[in-house]
Amino acid sequence: MIPADAEEAVLTAEEIAETYGVPLSQVHNWTRMDGFPQGRTVGVVGGMLVRESEAVDDWLHVNFPVHWAKGQESDNPYDLPVMGPKTLVTLKTIAELEAKILGRDMPVPIATLRGYISKRTMPAADRTPGDGKHPEVTERMWHWKTASQWLNRPRQRMRRQVQGGER
Repeated sequence: MIPADAEEAVLTAEEIAETYGVPLSQVHNWTRMDGFPQGRTVGVVGGMLVRESEAVDDWLHVNFPVHWAKGQESDNPYDLPVMGPKTLVTLKTIAELEAKILGRDMPVPIATLRGYISKRTMPAADRTPGDGKHPEVTERMWHWKTASQWLNRPRQRMRRQVQGGER
């Protein structure tokens, strides 16, 4: 992100790519999408095309939240809960947080997460009913450390799908 005290908070296509960790070709694709901030030329002869950094950031936050997060100067850009590493969370909680990261209104279906677990793209639960540990649990649960590492994994994501087929 461009510092707040910068003279002019604008970005070139190259700077957008660097800030949000994407190839320059991806930025060029974004520039052809509806609503992407219009550029303006700065400089005299052979000037540079720049876009307002705040407008680009806002557009990415709505349309590509996964890429938006890469450009934030925060260890917790999605504002996930702060919990101790051994705090136990349910699959339902993970589904709700995954949806928040993906910019969805509804939780990710539990069946989808179960599929990730069976394919081993999501870690198995740290605790299961009858595992003999305390406190006793009545459903599969994950330590926050395990869940948050998975939630904050590097990801590739297509454009956010708006419900009802409208964008």
